[in-house]
Amino acid sequence: MSTTEEYARGLREAFAARLQQLRDAAEPELSQEALAIAAGLDRSYVGMLERAERTPSIFVVHLLAGALGRPASDLLPDHPLPVLPAVPD
Repeated sequence: MSTTEEYARGLREAFAARLQQLRDAAEPELSQEALAIAAGLDRSYVGMLERAERTPSIFVVHLLAGALGRPASDLLPDHPLPVLPAVPD
């Protein structure tokens, strides 16, 4: 697996954990189905996001944030930046 793929997987897993944390902390606590309905998404897709099986688009991040009543930045996990190859001179 390439470094890019490993980084993407780690970022998906961090996003999944953050999404589940915020959903569980919502008042009242939201089920995956309730979050999906509020965001206009399919429940199975929310489940795939929480299992780190899918990478959300920025549009989906904003839909989820709106449904959770939070800014989109709250859904972005604290995750280290990728190590990228140096730009040649």
